[in-house]
Amino acid sequence: MIVEREDHLSVLCDSFDECRSRRGRVVVITGPVACGKTELLRAFVQRASGSGARYLGAVASRGEQELPFGVMGQILRGADLPPQTAAQVARLLSHGNVTSILADLGPGSPDQIPAVAHALCMVLLDLADSNPGPLIIGVDDLQFCDEPSLRCLSSMVRRFQASPVMLLLTRSTQPGPAVTRFEAELPTAPYSRRITLEPLSRDGVETLLGRQFSPATGQRLAEEFHRLSGGNPLLLQGLMDDLRSPASTGSGEMAIGSTFRQTLLSCLYRFGPTVLTLAQGLAVLDDPVTPTLLAELLDLDVESVIRATGALDAAGLLADGRLRHPLVAAPAVLDGMPPDERARLHTKAAVLLYKEGAPSATIARHQLAAQESSICSVPILHEAAEEALAAGEVDQALAYLRLTRQVDSEADERLQANTTAILFRSEWQANPSLAVRHIPELTAAVAAGHLTGRDALAPVTSLLWFGQADLAREALQTADRRPDSAGEKTTAHLRGAWLWLMCLFPATDGPSADLLLADGCATPTPSSLLESALLLRAVLTGASADALTDSATAILQAEHLGERPLALHTVALLALIAADRVAEAEKFCEPLLAEAMSRHTPTWHALLAALRADIALRRGDLMLAQTHARTALTAISAKSWGIGIGFPLSVLLQASLGLGTHEEAMAHLRTPLPDAMFGTPIGLYYMLARGRYHQARGNAHAALRDFRAIGELLEGWGMDFPNLLPWRNDAAVACLSLGQVREAQELAMEQLSRLSERDTRLRALSLRVLSTTSASPKRLELLRQAVDALETCDDRLELAYALWDLSGVEEEMGRTARAKATRLRAERIARRCGVVRLGQTPIAFPRPDNGSVRSDGTDAGDRPARLSEAEQRVAELAARGYSNRQIADKLFVTVSTVEQHLTRVYRKLRVNRRTDLPRASA
Repeated sequence: MIVEREDHLSVLCDSFDECRSRRGRVVVITGPVACGKTELLRAFVQRASGSGARYLGAVASRGEQELPFGVMGQILRGADLPPQTAAQVARLLSHGNVTSILADLGPGSPDQIPAVAHALCMVLLDLADSNPGPLIIGVDDLQFCDEPSLRCLSSMVRRFQASPVMLLLTRSTQPGPAVTRFEAELPTAPYSRRITLEPLSRDGVETLLGRQFSPATGQRLAEEFHRLSGGNPLLLQGLMDDLRSPASTGSGEMAIGSTFRQTLLSCLYRFGPTVLTLAQGLAVLDDPVTPTLLAELLDLDVESVIRATGALDAAGLLADGRLRHPLVAAPAVLDGMPPDERARLHTKAAVLLYKEGAPSATIARHQLAAQESSICSVPILHEAAEEALAAGEVDQALAYLRLTRQVDSEADERLQANTTAILFRSEWQANPSLAVRHIPELTAAVAAGHLTGRDALAPVTSLLWFGQADLAREALQTADRRPDSAGEKTTAHLRGAWLWLMCLFPATDGPSADLLLADGCATPTPSSLLESALLLRAVLTGASADALTDSATAILQAEHLGERPLALHTVALLALIAADRVAEAEKFCEPLLAEAMSRHTPTWHALLAALRADIALRRGDLMLAQTHARTALTAISAKSWGIGIGFPLSVLLQASLGLGTHEEAMAHLRTPLPDAMFGTPIGLYYMLARGRYHQARGNAHAALRDFRAIGELLEGWGMDFPNLLPWRNDAAVACLSLGQVREAQELAMEQLSRLSERDTRLRALSLRVLSTTSASPKRLELLRQAVDALETCDDRLELAYALWDLSGVEEEMGRTARAKATRLRAERIARRCGVVRLGQTPIAFPRPDNGSVRSDGTDAGDRPARLSEAEQRVAELAARGYSNRQIADKLFVTVSTVEQHLTRVYRKLRVNRRTDLPRASA
């Protein structure tokens, strides 16, 4: 354990060598509490004893400081004196004699201590002269030595300069007045020397760990051990003992346990009551404060606080004015305090900090710890809760608000309403379905005029979330009629809320969108609610990709979670997705999602996970899309999702289809959904996913119904823009499955006509759909264009689909080698997207038979097309009830081939089910 003490040990050995030459020496070892003074003394005594020295030692203690000659008694009782001398010492130190001395020390009484001290001193000098080797007299913790013993030691020092006596003393860095006087009377160098110990350095900690464990352990843990202990050897020992505990054994990692905590308390108790009281005050405050405030809090004088702080700092127990490692130190100190005393200090701290103008969060933290609140403190708790919400500390905000509720009955109605509004916003981040219970109270407060601005619209946002558009409209009409609604800030919030209502529920009656947009753009006061609504409106009304990208990027580059509402981040990410800038959306979404996870805000986490899932889906990463969508649906309950549940469900449904997990997709379709959702754009996105499920399962009629319903609603809402929901592509595929080639071609052509040159990905998808309505030569050209376009996009899975289709056309045209290379590339890309068998994916478009489509894409005739021999065999077996796998086994082909033949059979025979096949194929 003697680390970074080698030079100090050399000083002691030099003094010992001089002592052997009959030159008395005094060495005083000073240093902070628990910094290794006793260990150094023991190490030296062990070495000196091996060289013929005799050691007489004593340990002073705070409890025996008032006992006269207590330290001298310890020294002499171990001296093995001759009988006559021992009897003399016993008489001098007998209880009766000491009592007599104490009684004689009254006012005006003669001081008998010098006489006793002289006698005891002569005993020690005689012992030194008769000893064959040097005599070492050691006193550990000299600061606690009784004053009579100090006089005796002082008398001896004056007489042993020519005797082989070495007086070895250890004390803390802050001795009392008696010890200070004693040291002032010590002879100067070379008779007296002083050694000052410091806490271990980082390298010293590494050396110590290396000796106790292994050099590798020392290198790995030195930095952390030094940070936790400040280099204090006693605390280091506690950490090392914990490292050896069963909790750490085998893991190779440090686990702070009960040993370190107990060692920390032991270290603090060694300082004495003043320093312990200071440590308790620091643990309560848990923040650096001025010595004046600490003194007032603890009823100490400022000078005592400064000395005690210096002692803690010197011992390595402080860092930046706080207890080192407060997560361990503060609880360890506070646990030793009676609960009522802790509460009293927290309450007093809150008052003192309020007078000093401390931040609201700091004051509120002490009120919370004391569980004490008053009407005067409610605004402080409100402000602290708002700050906690902005920092993502929802649980902390809720704790402040629960404390506020204790005095709500005494508060006026406005304060009560403010508490409810903040409580609503806090619970919303954790559990929206729980927060809705406050809506009646909030609505009443708004009507009574107790809430304004953002808080006045809190009921509206909740009502919209849960699909209660009519009630939301009524709440907005009420807010519009209020006298304070003409203010700029309130006007901005109101315009934003109205726009959100019109965007989410386009069929709802309300102010005209043009009027809202004009009013909103003319409002000079910034409002995140209005800003997000304007951007959402731009997304839904087909704004250019460049405009959406510029607006969204400006928001996402400037904001972090908590600084402004999540709606702004959500809409900005949606704008990038709508602009087909999914790579940029991913770049911004990842850190926001990580931040939401670290803040433990389930609602934020769920929303951002859903957006991340949609981004992954659009990039073709089905496994990642599935993972994030599942996270979104488990972060909060389905009930808490409100109408928004259709969004993550849609992504999960499409990802499951792409991965071929039909059973899981079917399970998602069984999820109960709010009826109001189908009157929102979210509902249309869900219908698109549901239609794709029906299409993949061979139910083209149901799929087409969903796609056409989407088109009708979009047209009725004035939102039929190609970037929003490209329903015509999907409707074209459904038409093709039903043999309606001309209609499929028209839908694909119309989709293409609505796209700009910059809509690269959507153009590629439309070209691929259009290719399915064309004969091979034209189809080859269209698919090549689609592949070229997708090569520049982020959607790798769509590229795989296009390449797969292209390989089929190349094979039909006899380009076998080229077809094989294209197919292998498609399969390689698809595997990276999570699709193992690309040819069996239900997302792949049906391929037209050359005999069913003319070169101009029109139907060959009204009569059903003739089946090929292979198609006839598959149709016959399917009509007899065989599964696709059984048919594949019987005909020695793949399941994929069977599915492709059946698709063409259904289209040629114009049927939708296997039960129709016997009559049709006959």
